[in-house]
Amino acid sequence: MFNELIVATVRPFTNGSPDKNGHEPRILNVLAGKCPNRNVISGTIAGNLGLSDNETYLFQVRETEPSEQYGRQFSYVVTKKLDAMEIVKVCKELGSAVIFNVGGDSTAPSKVTRNTEIVEEV
Repeated sequence: MFNELIVATVRPFTNGSPDKNGHEPRILNVLAGKCPNRNVISGTIAGNLGLSDNETYLFQVRETEPSEQYGRQFSYVVTKKLDAMEIVKVCKELGSAVIFNVGGDSTAPSKVTRNTEIVEEV
């Protein structure tokens, strides 16, 4: 079973629809570590985890029992909210972001280029 640490920034997921509680989904933009391609979480779960948009966290990603309907399942647990220096340090320790396809060949992961944006506050 899969069990890894990742560094990810929480972003709104604009291609989804609200969950049954009316909360918009969130996507985890993985900066470091190995992560399944199931990195979109419901808005309700994001709220229950205390996640804030545009914040970066250290997550533990664990594989749980598979579902007949959805296949492989993963649980995201917040280990720590990271500040800028912690992000740099932990990213070095975990290595480049690697996203693997849960339905495909996990022995051939694809490297992800970082999609970062710099926002200047006025």
